[in-house]
Amino acid sequence: MQVNQDPAPAPIKARIAGPVSAVDWSKAEQHEQACSWLQAVMDGRCAAEKCLPILMQGAASHWPAREKWTLDWLEQHHGQRMCKVRVAGSLKFTYTDAGLLKYYAFFKGKRRAPSVLVDMSLAEFVERSRPGCSLPSIVYPQGTEQYYLQSGLTAGLKKDIDLRQRPFSIAADAGFGDKIGPTSSQVPRLWVSPRGAVSPLHFDASSSFLVQLQGQKRMLFWPPSDLPGLYPYHNLHLLRRRARVDPANPDYKRFPRFRDTAAYEAIVEPGDVMFFPSCWAHYTESLDQSVSVTCRFGATEYHESVRPGFLW
Repeated sequence: MQVNQDPAPAPIKARIAGPVSAVDWSKAEQHEQACSWLQAVMDGRCAAEKCLPILMQGAASHWPAREKWTLDWLEQHHGQRMCKVRVAGSLKFTYTDAGLLKYYAFFKGKRRAPSVLVDMSLAEFVERSRPGCSLPSIVYPQGTEQYYLQSGLTAGLKKDIDLRQRPFSIAADAGFGDKIGPTSSQVPRLWVSPRGAVSPLHFDASSSFLVQLQGQKRMLFWPPSDLPGLYPYHNLHLLRRRARVDPANPDYKRFPRFRDTAAYEAIVEPGDVMFFPSCWAHYTESLDQSVSVTCRFGATEYHESVRPGFLW
């Protein structure tokens, strides 16, 4: 099938409060200040209003993966590996709860679902990501289908990353294995997306690191106190933790409280590490073909502004 070559992501119409805090990891004083702050967050000594996203510029520039993990290299060295790939009918890759999706697909059909997670070899993913691919579509109409690899890391790939050093070791114990440490809530994951891919606005219950290896990403962050103005779906919905509002094209008549919110912006470059605390809603655009690694950790407690109306 012909992969749809859409233009760059649409301009954001949401209000931007300013850039996220950023530190230059190569400068010792900024490096130490960032680590002290992260330690306070991990220890629970940081007040909620001061638990902010922070961009650590160059913190992973020394990783072997930073230079090696191009699509061609991944295909050549790990092409037979089976991966999880999110398939969507556009460049908007909306997460869907796997358990609820089974019932939705049964009654509505898979093509009506916002996205579907499938098993696919890494080689097939790379082939489907190339312009002019002639493979038949899997779920969505011919010429519209898009692919976003979202899969756990193999032992071989883990050799090219370093989660034992700061800033990651602050959230880890010395016995790092499949998970970061005793408070890890998700194994490290590989994300490979096409230029123009969007991960719509949502929040997570755990804090996260995103490490950018290839290409650029634009990330927008809303604090937990803004969650009511993002109108998230409740926790039993197919789109749980996703916002009803689209920041690229907000409908202020349906979602008037969104006018009272404001996002913080980050452009994440190769070698950068983005940290964001739990319950900070985020919207992510791939400005180029992108390769990233993420890891989540910490308790799965929801912020007080989430509990009353959004979980049940």
